[in-house]
Amino acid sequence: MMGLMTAPRSGPVRVQLGKGRYILTEILWLERSDIVLAGMGMGEEGTQLFMPRPLNQIEDDGVLTEICEYLKEEDKYERQPDRNLDVLFSEHSWSAGFIWARYPGGRHATYLPRYDREIETIAHISSGTQFEREVTVAEIYGDTDEKIGSRHWQFPDRPLARQATRIESINGNTVTIADPLLLNIASTVPASFAKWDHLSNVGVEDLYLVFPENPYFGHHVESGFNGIYFTGVHDGNVHNVLVDGLTVRNPTEHSLSFNTQATKSVYTNSTVWTTPTLDQHAGANHQNLYDNVTVHVTPDQTAEDGVPRYDLYKAGGAGYWQPGHGRYNTTWNLKVNFTGGASAAQEVEILAGSEGPDARIVGMHGNRPIGLNHKPAPYVELLNSPVTLAPSLYAYQLSQRAQP
Repeated sequence: MMGLMTAPRSGPVRVQLGKGRYILTEILWLERSDIVLAGMGMGEEGTQLFMPRPLNQIEDDGVLTEICEYLKEEDKYERQPDRNLDVLFSEHSWSAGFIWARYPGGRHATYLPRYDREIETIAHISSGTQFEREVTVAEIYGDTDEKIGSRHWQFPDRPLARQATRIESINGNTVTIADPLLLNIASTVPASFAKWDHLSNVGVEDLYLVFPENPYFGHHVESGFNGIYFTGVHDGNVHNVLVDGLTVRNPTEHSLSFNTQATKSVYTNSTVWTTPTLDQHAGANHQNLYDNVTVHVTPDQTAEDGVPRYDLYKAGGAGYWQPGHGRYNTTWNLKVNFTGGASAAQEVEILAGSEGPDARIVGMHGNRPIGLNHKPAPYVELLNSPVTLAPSLYAYQLSQRAQP
């Protein structure tokens, strides 16, 4: 095992790797706050991390015990009779990474009730207005007819929605937090301030991650060539590695995906070249953003009226976590480059057949006319026109917040 724990706990630390290739055969744990793991860049004179074998051949310090037990007890098997495949889901299909940030002793995900820990409540909240910053010491889907999956009520002692924030000030019974509330709070929906053991200010930057060729046996049975995994981190960032300016050229199952209960997650300035999907994956995730993304698409379906179609928002996730997402997930200034399957003037239908309520789609445009078939109906603006005044909503909002 490798852990970047040798430096003193106080003060920021930068671990600077030189140029060249580093062979990584163990998990590189980041287990303290105020730390940056940095290379020399992604080019020829940059820093390359080569992982010659997958995570299923590497010791994980026992942190995946709970998910392994959950998969067995819930009978999570990938069964494909035509391929003679009947195997237990891999714990590495959506968990773990060679560079893994975690709070020491923390629980990286909640699966089995017997592992639940008591929530250390600091104060109960009686009211608060969505998008405001003051609360007095929730709604995810709004007024919708969409089917609500069973996970929303099976574990009443677990929070269904979480918002990591910082208390800025306290004035009597009024508490001001650092960022706007994601949801309304009222007496009918209990909410509280709770202690959260976490890391903060953790960064990974300027690295080139390399994996060997690996046979693919299907989704849910992946062997674990996973690069970066952040759990229990507030104000973390991955820059010039995978996310900021992400380019996906390989075929993928879920090319740009939001995980269960994700909030305030952003894909910005990203490009997907092959079989793109904007997969929102259910799981009560809400208020996430696809920002200034480009996808390259070849229509592979035909609508009833003969219009070529592509299911760009093809949804993953289990039925017990439906609907596809919560309120205000946003697609901003999406460019769709059609690489074939339609003439220059022919309309192509973009399908989003199992999404969530109150989605926001602004500035979806491309090199062919686009017709949008999104269920349930979203708020749509500037369809077939780019957003020119603020091509990146993320960059615009960041600049506004940076002003004094």
